[in-house]
Amino acid sequence: MKIEEKSINDIPVLKLYGRFDSLTSEHLEERLTSVIEAGASNICLDCQAVEFISSSALRILLSGLKKVKRNQGTIVLAAMSDQIKEVFDLAGFLELFAVHNTCEEALMMLQ
Repeated sequence: MKIEEKSINDIPVLKLYGRFDSLTSEHLEERLTSVIEAGASNICLDCQAVEFISSSALRILLSGLKKVKRNQGTIVLAAMSDQIKEVFDLAGFLELFAVHNTCEEALMMLQ
């Protein structure tokens, strides 16, 4: 599990790599919280390299979404594999998060 952070047009982009399970999702929570506490209201998560995501990681994403929505922001997801998208669908999260085919497409929706 690895997270790279960059900013494009003042929007934080977190590129997620690997497995996000109960052992590694704490790192995701720390990074997401840090970005939100730094003042980000809109965040893009690039999920292209995500191999697995557990319910604990999904809870962290939901918590982050609730935090940014308080500031009229959102978290958008980009480049999910069909397998990861299916996990989000089964959890009912596709109704909560905007999902885009590419990070560029997601960022255009945030501007």
